[in-house]
Amino acid sequence: MLYHAISESLIGDLKLKFQIELDREEDGRWMAEIAVLPGVMAYGKTKPEAVAKVKALALRVLAD
Repeated sequence: MLYHAISESLIGDLKLKFQIELDREEDGRWMAEIAVLPGVMAYGKTKPEAVAKVKALALRVLAD
């Protein structure tokens, strides 16, 4: 399992950091997950695609 840290500006100067866990599936897809946000997990054909998708999902979850 690999780790990738992110920081996103959400509201003004408010910044939150989350740890993204990355794993490669047997079929070659990448899975990215933010474990502290339940259900925030995404797949991508490449590592950058999986990271981009999980970041977008995290922002949607936090906005709710």
